[in-house]
Amino acid sequence: MQGENYKNFLFFRHSLPGGDVNEYPGLSQEGVDLAKGEKAKNFVEFMEECDPKTVLFIGAASENSRTKSTAIAIGEGVKQIIVDEKREDMMIINWDDVQKIKKEENPERMAAEIARIINQNPEKKIIVDTPLVSGKYLSFGQWSDEYYDALAKATGSKDKFKYAELWMKTGGAPIDGVKGPDPIEVAKQQLRLIKTLEGLASHYGVKDRPMIVAPADHSWHMAALAVYLKNRGKIDSEGVRELGGEIKEGEIMHIKVKNGEGFLIYNGIEYSIDFKLIEDVYNE
Repeated sequence: MQGENYKNFLFFRHSLPGGDVNEYPGLSQEGVDLAKGEKAKNFVEFMEECDPKTVLFIGAASENSRTKSTAIAIGEGVKQIIVDEKREDMMIINWDDVQKIKKEENPERMAAEIARIINQNPEKKIIVDTPLVSGKYLSFGQWSDEYYDALAKATGSKDKFKYAELWMKTGGAPIDGVKGPDPIEVAKQQLRLIKTLEGLASHYGVKDRPMIVAPADHSWHMAALAVYLKNRGKIDSEGVRELGGEIKEGEIMHIKVKNGEGFLIYNGIEYSIDFKLIEDVYNE
């Protein structure tokens, strides 16, 4: 963590899914445009409000291709904004840059080369867009087609967030004999991912600077974490209802804790949270 009782991290939902578009598998053309345009601008605006020398590390995507594609498209959009606006206070190491480094350097030296770039720009705010990490943290909570179908049948709705609501309200209990993942464990896994990413970021030279990690994620995972944090460690009907709906495609969920006071921003609404829930996962 960045100092005692301090935490600052983001999750962002993948963009609009669809058929594969060129180098963006899993996204529709509208989804690519959204990520490169509005959502890239959101990241630049977020960085404008950050402390000087902040490094934002986009470092994870799930096994579903649309999360990685979203991270890459956002990075390309951010780079274009920096070029177009001739920004001197901000830079990005994006996916293309990382691929060039991988070709020119021994894989073991890739982190060292990225660290060198970061350290050569001590006064700039930097985004490192390397969605390299995937696996158990973001894949945990993926349900079978049978469970998804059971949720659809039980709700009698085409509104997919109603499926998520039922999943969270029932705690993943069997529906028509098919069990889903435990939403509380899904929420905790997202926090374990943040801890892992912060450890990885330290290998990229992010030391003695404000650092934020930002994995690409899925709406149901983000909703479970949001309810868990704002509802003091519980996921129940009231907590889900208060959330009001799923987070929009490409939208950022921001979690910040300082001096023991924690806040969650979800779909533009700020909620207070209990820092100890995050601390407990870190201390496992």
